[in-house]
Amino acid sequence: MSLSVDAAIEDLGDQAVKGLDRPVRCYRLIPRSVAQSDPEPTPAPLPLPDKPSIAVLPFQNMSGDPEQEFFADGMAEDIITGLSRYRSLFVIARNSTFAYKGQSPDLRDVSRDLGVRYVLEGSIRKGGSRIRLTAQLIEGTSGNHIWAERYDRELTDIFAVQDEITEAIVAAIGPEIDQVERERAQRLPPESLDAWESYQRGLWHLYRFNKEDNAEAQRLFKQTALISPNFAPAKSGLTHALYFSFMHGYAEDRSAVLDEAYESGRQAIVFDERDADAHFALGRILQMRHELDASIAECEAAVSYNPSYAHAHLGLGTALMFAGKWSPAIENLDRTIRLSPHDPLLWIVLTAKSMALLGLRQLEEAEETVRQATRQPTAELSPYAVLAAILGQSKKDAEAQQAMVDLLRIKPDVSISHIEQIFPFRDKENLAYLIEGLRIAGIPH
Repeated sequence: MSLSVDAAIEDLGDQAVKGLDRPVRCYRLIPRSVAQSDPEPTPAPLPLPDKPSIAVLPFQNMSGDPEQEFFADGMAEDIITGLSRYRSLFVIARNSTFAYKGQSPDLRDVSRDLGVRYVLEGSIRKGGSRIRLTAQLIEGTSGNHIWAERYDRELTDIFAVQDEITEAIVAAIGPEIDQVERERAQRLPPESLDAWESYQRGLWHLYRFNKEDNAEAQRLFKQTALISPNFAPAKSGLTHALYFSFMHGYAEDRSAVLDEAYESGRQAIVFDERDADAHFALGRILQMRHELDASIAECEAAVSYNPSYAHAHLGLGTALMFAGKWSPAIENLDRTIRLSPHDPLLWIVLTAKSMALLGLRQLEEAEETVRQATRQPTAELSPYAVLAAILGQSKKDAEAQQAMVDLLRIKPDVSISHIEQIFPFRDKENLAYLIEGLRIAGIPH
């Protein structure tokens, strides 16, 4: 008689059995109905937050020195803390990401499991008195590399090195994610945009620096505010767009533009008092209202809320420059460049620095700096005006006249009155010196 059992066999290996001197091989029968039962369902991926989301994985200690483990962990923890200062980012907490410590997970799985769009990973190697840290930012859904950098440092003061590299990484990641988000939003159908995507599309138009795109940016920021009425970035974005409309003379009633920008900037801070960009936005409008002390206070608040936010230092440096505090202004503007060397506002940073150097009467360095500003692809009116003024004061008549030709090509109706409005120096002698240079260069109005 034959016997058939519908079961699977599991090998349990050698087992000690009571009454026998040696282990014996053991097996277990598993009914087929159990063996073939459905596996546990794979958990559904977490939905992505409505703003950019990032997970910072524990950095790998590749040095072979267990004592460097604390440095690797400290780097990741400090980066998480630094990124959390960006109100525009959703940052996964340390306890969730450190669950991956000691593993080499597929970053697409990490993205899926934690519900984030971006993943940062890195490693540390130590050799003698030097340390090398590498970091890379990945778009988790696609696995595409967005950014990578290597940092080599002498390990003289471990905490100073940790702080320096942390600041550099945090400052680099923010603009890289912003750029990817702007490009992603620009590819989406207009009817499908949520508040964040509408805001990012507005930024894409804002940074093209022309009248038509500025108008579209304003429309998108206002649309964003309708979708999400208490969304502070919508008001900050509108404030920035109105600022450039005022600066470049896009609107006929520039006084009304400034009033609207001021109200929008105030509302942004009401909606999120700890948003560094909201304070920067209001701070730059206060400059145009000749309220320089208030502007400095707002920009100092922006720096305190997010020391790694380059535009906060830009706002503070510009306010200090118009207040005639040349050296502190240059210090903040240099810090802006260090934090964001490829920033879309780099031409503004360089122009402000050149004006501070002009205030110090360092004409040669001022000219060199503002020429860098004019070479930026999105440079607008102000660097060309400052270049013409510097060349005029440097008695380089032919070059000054050519700079004026370039200025008039960009803004044919530029006038002394316009320059007086967009350069709100506290000390009118500084404004008079700049305008004198423009007159020498041949400004027609």
